[in-house]
Amino acid sequence: MPSNALTQNAVTATLNTLQTTDDAAITASPNDGVSVIDKWIKVLQESRPATTVLEQLMQLRSLLQMPNSDTDQLKRLLNDLADNTVQMSQSSEGPWINELEKIVVALRSFSSQLEN
Repeated sequence: MPSNALTQNAVTATLNTLQTTDDAAITASPNDGVSVIDKWIKVLQESRPATTVLEQLMQLRSLLQMPNSDTDQLKRLLNDLADNTVQMSQSSEGPWINELEKIVVALRSFSSQLEN
């Protein structure tokens, strides 16, 4: 994995973008998502175990840049990304690993809000 500073920056950006309370919907725009994805792509390009997550992030980035993204495809991709992030965190080391769990929860929460 790349430097802890680069990784922590990506984790913080993700959590800030996906931050929500129980009563509030996530208000991140597709452009916010693309910005966060770009940070993660930079982090994960140096990590061999992250190949699947990296590919999914690139797919998500493309989907978010489309004018009329398919909601079902977006939900499926967010859930797959959450599943693979869990797997990646179980095979990685670093002080930021516990933060990945928060990202997984946020991804699943964001996906469930797409149903509404």
